[in-house]
Amino acid sequence: MIKDSLTRHWLSALLIFLLCPVAFAQENFLDYVSEMDDTPPSSLWMEYQSNEDDSTDFYMDLGLYLNPSNTLKIGVGESQLHDAGQSIDTDNYDIQLVHHISRNIDIGIGYSYWGNKDELWTETLDLLFVVHGDDISIRLQPRFSTLNIYTVPITGQRRLVESNSDGWGVSLSYYAIKNWTFNLAATDYNYEVDLTKLNTLLARIIFSNATLLLSDNFLEKSTSFEIIRQFKNFDLGLVIGQSVSAIDHSDIDNYAINLEWYIHPDYSLFMETGETIPESGDPGTYVTAGFSALF
Repeated sequence: MIKDSLTRHWLSALLIFLLCPVAFAQENFLDYVSEMDDTPPSSLWMEYQSNEDDSTDFYMDLGLYLNPSNTLKIGVGESQLHDAGQSIDTDNYDIQLVHHISRNIDIGIGYSYWGNKDELWTETLDLLFVVHGDDISIRLQPRFSTLNIYTVPITGQRRLVESNSDGWGVSLSYYAIKNWTFNLAATDYNYEVDLTKLNTLLARIIFSNATLLLSDNFLEKSTSFEIIRQFKNFDLGLVIGQSVSAIDHSDIDNYAINLEWYIHPDYSLFMETGETIPESGDPGTYVTAGFSALF
């Protein structure tokens, strides 16, 4: 049932992805290609994050220019989570194909995996719709996921519990003011199963501590606001965000400052430090270091 539902999402998304360009006249696309002075570069992004509780994250993203109308994005990463003496490793990877309909419109389709195959993991289908303007950019990203959770072997055999979820993400970037950029983003998620059931005494009997630790990553919604000031060779940013846990509906506040230093027209270094303040837990700090390259 769940696999059939995800298959229907894939087929519908693929149909949309293939048919959207047909709605635009061929000559408009040819004009767009002929106007391109330079070949869009491919890109590489790497980041490493260390948290106060000794949790770590590593992620690498590769954007490959295929032709004037298509870009392929591939990402891989791994994390090690720590909490109250509990430790668990997770993997994540994603792939996305972005189609440039015109200079101002992009659409895309992607797949992502996150989690630990022995405990809990998710698989997600993402759609992407982006409109670029002279002063503003808007991004809409519907998503459809399957959640997979193993129970502990109460009767000698572990049972796999599956459910569906859907949601969306939307972001807006405003850059009409010289040397300033303002970013606003929001997400919202709907779950087929009430995830607050994972915050009960019964859940502690049915599921392992590692599984419950991973489930803390499930969000109900989130919002964030970022201000970026551009200077000659670097950018300074301030981020304020809040998310709501899908497990206990508690708020999680986040504050961060970041710096991106352009050491070369094709290379930059990124640093961010911030604090996460959960309503139902202790605050924690983190540091992120990143590297970006165009080629």
